[in-house]
Amino acid sequence: MDATRAEIDGVPVFWSPGDGSGGYSAALVFRAGRVDEPLARAGITHMVEHLALHRLGREDRHYNGAVGPFSTRFVSHGTPDEVAGFLTGVCAALRDLPLDRLDDEKRIVRTEEDQRAFGVVETLARWRYGPSGLGLVGYPELGVPGLTGENVAGWAASRFTRGNVALGIVGGPPPEGLRLDLPDGPRIPVPESDDLTNGRTYFQERVNGVGFSGVVPAGPAARVYRELLLSRLHRALRLDRALSYTPQAEFQRTGPGSAAIIAFADGLDEVLPELVEAFLAELDALAEGRFDEADLGRAVTELQAARPEAESHVSGRCLLELIGATQRTSAEARERLGAVTAEEVAKVAQAAMDSALLMLPHGVGCPDGRYRPAPTASTRAVAGRVHSPYEKSGEVLIAGASGVTKMYGPTPATIRYDECAAVLAWPDGARVLYGPDGIVITLEPGRWSEAERLIAEIDAHVDADRVSWQPARDAAQIPEPPSAEPYEAVVPQTKPGRFAKDVADHDHNLAALTSAMPRVRSGDLDAGLALLAGTRDNGEERCLAADRLGAAAVPHVDALVRMADARPDDPDVQLWLGATRIAQAWNARTGAHAEDLEAVRFHAFWRLLAQAGEPLYRAAELLPDDPAPWDRLQRHAIGLQLGRPEIDRLWDEAVRRGPDVYALHRSRLQALCRKWWGTDAEALAFAERAVADADPGDARVALIAEAHTEIAVELDRHPENGMAWLTYISEPDVHGAIADAADRWVEASRPHPRDPLAHRMFGEAFYYAGDFDRARRHLVSAGVAFPGGSAKAMRRHLGLRARRVRKARL
Repeated sequence: MDATRAEIDGVPVFWSPGDGSGGYSAALVFRAGRVDEPLARAGITHMVEHLALHRLGREDRHYNGAVGPFSTRFVSHGTPDEVAGFLTGVCAALRDLPLDRLDDEKRIVRTEEDQRAFGVVETLARWRYGPSGLGLVGYPELGVPGLTGENVAGWAASRFTRGNVALGIVGGPPPEGLRLDLPDGPRIPVPESDDLTNGRTYFQERVNGVGFSGVVPAGPAARVYRELLLSRLHRALRLDRALSYTPQAEFQRTGPGSAAIIAFADGLDEVLPELVEAFLAELDALAEGRFDEADLGRAVTELQAARPEAESHVSGRCLLELIGATQRTSAEARERLGAVTAEEVAKVAQAAMDSALLMLPHGVGCPDGRYRPAPTASTRAVAGRVHSPYEKSGEVLIAGASGVTKMYGPTPATIRYDECAAVLAWPDGARVLYGPDGIVITLEPGRWSEAERLIAEIDAHVDADRVSWQPARDAAQIPEPPSAEPYEAVVPQTKPGRFAKDVADHDHNLAALTSAMPRVRSGDLDAGLALLAGTRDNGEERCLAADRLGAAAVPHVDALVRMADARPDDPDVQLWLGATRIAQAWNARTGAHAEDLEAVRFHAFWRLLAQAGEPLYRAAELLPDDPAPWDRLQRHAIGLQLGRPEIDRLWDEAVRRGPDVYALHRSRLQALCRKWWGTDAEALAFAERAVADADPGDARVALIAEAHTEIAVELDRHPENGMAWLTYISEPDVHGAIADAADRWVEASRPHPRDPLAHRMFGEAFYYAGDFDRARRHLVSAGVAFPGGSAKAMRRHLGLRARRVRKARL
């Protein structure tokens, strides 16, 4: 039977006669739940609930309370008079909480929290939403220890009000004379929860099974989809293939018009890979509409026949009222279910798949390339002071005016002060910072150099209302003070050799840059700034100048840092500093292959490279149409191993600003090479597209020579390939493609600042292909002078690889 709607003291009331058993119960439901809490005060709603119930005393009355994602419920059953007394008492307690009991209830709540385990729903919510909104159900109640009486009283006064509550009663109408004496206040809308996943995503957890969540429009088609999914998972995974014992699927509200479909299938270790594939197959089948009318009819019939318990029904009506969702009678709901079509279900299934978040067990990869890993790190680091660990490790802290970055090898984890969701603070100085994207940085003072300075900066920059003070730790929980000097990954900067310097000075024909380079090397930074300022309207020249001036300014990087600090709104200074940081990092790394580098060089490389991002993004912000920061950011992302999705994003940003800029395309080609983030086929296809799109005389056609040379050189790195690299680049098809592009370019040549570099790329390719005549012509056109005309002289002067077969290692 549908609930009857009434009103008491301005509070909506939904009551039902019940099941005829004579029982009487009520639920006072407030629109205050976990989604409303800031992380630093997580648990404050729970504290209000505990204190309010404590005020009622220990009388023999059946009551309880619970805090959910959207609501807090105070429930009781008994006679109508007993229930009325309970409701009156709760309202009175909420107006005057026993705050002298606060410390005792903190202990009780923390004990309760300590026994709580996070399940599939909570884990999926944490990965999807992070530490705010719906994601908070996946986090502990971190704020409880630091709550003050003022915090709790203020929260109760703002959330537990007459305008933010509904009453549900089962067993008859409201008790005669019932009053709900609550303070006035507005209805609190459900806050938005930012989805961090951005499309099909997966993560891995220590779980014996596979989980899924998808966000869909709330409505009858979503409920039918959930019923179909549960039926298919049970049939396929339990009955047909015996992979899972209890497949599950749930429909959960995420807002007034949205819902989440959550599914999970358990399984033994030995069947997990097969279970994951079978699970995904069922999701795909529904999204593709591969179910028949009989399946649809059975699902609809099951849902129409379901009759919720009276208590669930009235509580559900209260929640729908409070979140602003549309309410319908049981007859209307059954009618709408009967009208659901297969097309509507398939549309919901596709929406669920488009927003799919998969939880996979550790050790089982995602078999479907349509899903990408959920981000577990940042794509940007702050620039600032470096704090080294006391023990030798791949970690380092970077503290800047805007936040903190912890580097784990090449992986940055960054939390900016103005975005910090919460800081847990202990009296001994330990801090744990939570970022809005789920990043967590733990700082133990005994582990880091100059820790006191960093902790003081955190405390000064993060607002007090985002700090939760924790109880003092036992001495055994505090790391011992250091007994050694901090470990620093310091390596000598490698000076560029004569050959490298010669190439840098002669791979372009920009006279102003050639003139400025010696002055910058000697410390005249104003000369470099003047040059950069003059390139703002020419993307090609600006990319070139940033790259070359960055390399020239490495010995003067500290002076450039001071200049950038003094001129934060100067896009030229910020761009130059970012480019110089990149050059400094690659200088420390050297050009050796990864397997030939010692760990200390890698650590120094990542530490230096990480600090290039902030000034480059600042430069991009100051000049939104400038392609140069995005060119350098591509190189930055390659070195920091930020992953293919981020590298692809940076390319999209770059090419939008400079669709025909050669420098941008060179950086993209490097990213697509097999040695970095792509394959030989991808690199070659990109170069071929660039050649096809280039206008006559466009220097970008040299990308085809560079791509083929990269493929050949990669083959040469592996001695077991023997002559394969020479055979490859000498093949008629390969040599012919390079020659055709070179000849067409020369015939229609037009002035371009990177003409010398393009000639050099063609010259190198022809040298490796054994076409020494063409190689010589292009190298001479590049302005390269070398004694004699032999291939040997060419190789020695230009630092090229020998065209010989390397002996395989025994």
